[in-house]
Amino acid sequence: MGHNGNSYYIGIDLNDSYAMVSFFQQNMKEPETVSTVAGSEEFQIPLVLARRKSIGKWYYGDEARRLSKSGEMVCIDQLLKRALNSEKIVIDDDSFMAEELLALFLKKVMELPSKLGNPSSFDRLVICVDRLTKENVSMFYGMAAYGHRPKGELLLFCTEPGQVTVAS
Repeated sequence: MGHNGNSYYIGIDLNDSYAMVSFFQQNMKEPETVSTVAGSEEFQIPLVLARRKSIGKWYYGDEARRLSKSGEMVCIDQLLKRALNSEKIVIDDDSFMAEELLALFLKKVMELPSKLGNPSSFDRLVICVDRLTKENVSMFYGMAAYGHRPKGELLLFCTEPGQVTVAS
């Protein structure tokens, strides 16, 4: 549960290029969307991870894009598409399944609201995608294998016009 017994929700709008993260507690009038830059109105977070070659540290979003230009980083984009295609990504001597990297990205962006003083655990994670298929529903629920499954309930929504699809 969130602060003072209020239910606490995190929502992620996700497409192959960007993610947007919002949070909501019952004592709020409407959800609040968070940015990776304090005080900024830039809410779209590039769906990108970058890994520093020498030490294996991961960066995400705009920071990943910026740091990867130095040549010291390996940048991985199109994480959603690659995860749905079950791609294997090789960096130096390490290999990763794209699902694992998408789960890492989601874990990092789910931490954003807690940096604003919100609870670090939540009751429900809502992920909105353009289209729900049997494959992507299975993939999101399968992310538990990488240790990134939320403790609360996971709901998936489809944002495709004319489609109202919910998987829970």
